[in-house]
Amino acid sequence: MTRVLAALSIALSTLYAPTVFSAELVFVEIKGCVYCIRFDRQMAPAYATSEIGKRVPLRRVDLMRRWPDDLKHVERPPYTPVFILVEDGREIGRFLGYRSPRQFNRDLRLMLQKAPLKLAEHLRSSGGGR
Repeated sequence: MTRVLAALSIALSTLYAPTVFSAELVFVEIKGCVYCIRFDRQMAPAYATSEIGKRVPLRRVDLMRRWPDDLKHVERPPYTPVFILVEDGREIGRFLGYRSPRQFNRDLRLMLQKAPLKLAEHLRSSGGGR
């Protein structure tokens, strides 16, 4: 597991009571996308088993299929891969592209630090969002 995911996991494990978050990380992908495949191989397994991945699960959405009804307030991106942080059906933030685990973790950390999510508030209050 990368250092950022480890730091986020430690921060989340220090919370006093388990909190249910209605947030998810929407991964917009398309079949054959080289960068989507790279993310699947390099990052998806570590993310899924990390504490942050358990609290903000990865949800896959195929760009070529019908846009999900519960994401009607989230703008459909024109490109893949795109990672969209969603809470209660509303977009909180997004970033485009995947190059490496390091870049993904940096982009995710920055998005979480700026997010007005319950999760981000817990991360900031526990010192994990710095």
